[in-house]
Amino acid sequence: MKNNRNKFFSISLYKDALKQLRIIGIVLAVVMGYMPIATGMMVGDHLFFTDKIDCILYLFTTSVVMIYIFRFTTKRKSSDVFYSLPYTRTCLYISYVLAAFTWIIAIMVINVMGRLVYYKRYKYMGHFTIRYNLGMLACVILIMGGISIAQGLTGTIFTNIAMSGVILFVPRLLIRYIVGFIYDLCPYANMNYVKLPFRDNINILSLIVGFDDSYLDITNTGVIYAFVLGIIYLIIGGILFNRRKSETAGHAASNKWIQGVVRTLITLVICLIPLYNIIMYYLDYNDRTIDILYIVILYGLAILVYFLFELLATRKVRKLLRAIPGILVVILCNVAIFICVYGATENIKKFRPDVDEVEYITVSTDFGYDRDMSIYINDKDYVLSISKNVKIKEENIIQMLTNQYNKYVDKPSQYQYSVWNSSYIYYNKVDVDFCVDGKLYHRTVQLSDMMEESILEYLYKQPEVIDKVLDIPEVKDIIRIKPEENYTINANISDEDAVLLYESYKKELQGMRADLKSVMGDNDYLCKLVIDYRGKKGNTWSYIKIVSSMPETYKLFLSIAGKNQEQYLDNLEININNSLQLDITFSIGVLSDGKFEDDIYIDSDILFNIEYPDEQLKECVKEFIKEAETSHKIPDNNEKVYVMSIGEKTLVFSADEKCAELFNKMVKLNR
Repeated sequence: MKNNRNKFFSISLYKDALKQLRIIGIVLAVVMGYMPIATGMMVGDHLFFTDKIDCILYLFTTSVVMIYIFRFTTKRKSSDVFYSLPYTRTCLYISYVLAAFTWIIAIMVINVMGRLVYYKRYKYMGHFTIRYNLGMLACVILIMGGISIAQGLTGTIFTNIAMSGVILFVPRLLIRYIVGFIYDLCPYANMNYVKLPFRDNINILSLIVGFDDSYLDITNTGVIYAFVLGIIYLIIGGILFNRRKSETAGHAASNKWIQGVVRTLITLVICLIPLYNIIMYYLDYNDRTIDILYIVILYGLAILVYFLFELLATRKVRKLLRAIPGILVVILCNVAIFICVYGATENIKKFRPDVDEVEYITVSTDFGYDRDMSIYINDKDYVLSISKNVKIKEENIIQMLTNQYNKYVDKPSQYQYSVWNSSYIYYNKVDVDFCVDGKLYHRTVQLSDMMEESILEYLYKQPEVIDKVLDIPEVKDIIRIKPEENYTINANISDEDAVLLYESYKKELQGMRADLKSVMGDNDYLCKLVIDYRGKKGNTWSYIKIVSSMPETYKLFLSIAGKNQEQYLDNLEININNSLQLDITFSIGVLSDGKFEDDIYIDSDILFNIEYPDEQLKECVKEFIKEAETSHKIPDNNEKVYVMSIGEKTLVFSADEKCAELFNKMVKLNR
């Protein structure tokens, strides 16, 4: 008879479970503590790679701990022993789950300590850092819940792992692909506004296992969603554990229906590939072709996986015959997905507004200042991203966007994002909300550069947009300001120099309220600052371009760059030869008023004692280098500025008129 005194929790069971996990827990703790240090040393400041490794390790660690502590559910003798203990099933389940959770939390703490050893940024426990770690904790609970359900339904390690994968990943995978099918058919639909459960970033676990940095899209809503779903899964897992028969241990599943569901869902995932081709062929209406052999092979592979899974799970060939009727279920699921996609796309296509129906519109891009991603905060995309709440009632703009949207619906293939169309017009993706009869319709429209400029002209005049552009963070609210190595003149610009440039930029920007267009549209720059918000205000980082349209800041940059590289320029000829022993790239450009006037790429063979077909050009280049070495000076923004790239080194300097003559001569000879 069960001991009712231990109905919900037993400290002795809890301690016993902790002891069972100590070896595997210590090993995992060592790995998780060392990994951020090891990977951090390899990749330096590129923190996303190490964070990504941590995410995957949390997934692995939780799975190992949960499967190990409940391993008795896969062996009949062990199952009988544990179920005969003088504790209720609920007590056994809760005690063991809490023991597993304790070890996982301990491992997480050690992992964070490993980061503290290497990452200076973790002294800033700001918004993103807290949310990131809460997201990982929510994922742990979600994984524990998914595995607990799988253990309540299966009786072997193989089917346990398979069922866990199905519970945790297959529903989200199906949703993601079905929504993707709809978007491919209706690229003008704004998928950022689909219902909450269908959004890509709502399930943190699916973000973690992605192949990019999408885990940075962890949102507060996503964290809450994962916590709630994980708790629900744990409760369901507890109920199933209570009702589970000891005889299930050693068998593929508690009943044949469960086995069939797992088999069908795994097969359905493979069917998504040929199904996509069928859907696009029949519903796209863009003269697509279909490869019948390709479709047959993929569906054949899906059927093979269907029967192979059954064989591995049951280890009995005769049971393959019983699984044959399940193929019909797979076929019906394919048909159901086709019908759902067709219905959704037809519903989206119904919205075809007339200009007179539209009350107002709003425009924005999916580059959000409040999102965890990078963006130039002095760029036209930034202006669009902060203009979401500006209601545009200008008749010309409404007419332009409405007509463009209707054309896009008719022939979306002619307005592809980030590609040139047949008329050599470049199109940019912009999110547009149409207000018709008091209801907002969220759509995406492809605009030409001229159309986008018309919208920006209007936005530059709106006070709320101007205020947001001018409202950039104070230095005290930023973790770090540094030059971007890949885009900045390599003149040993320090972080202190970068702060000076940022302060100058912020001060000068306040006086340009009436001329923001010149700053936002200026794409000629030699320096780009990285504004690192990680852990602050929810942002990851932003960029600022140091442009000539802000003369005071641009002059300060030229002064800093000139001073920092003066010693290198004093021995220019020697330094060039030393650099070119390792890297043979060499080019010279000239800027006037901050704009590139001309530039040339020069074969580095010119600079060595190698026969070169144009001896005149060779001598001219050498003469230019000698002249630059002796006449170089710190550039002023009113002068011509030379930009010399030597391997990975880039120099910026002014020189005398002789250099200008030699440069012009080189340009002519090089042509």
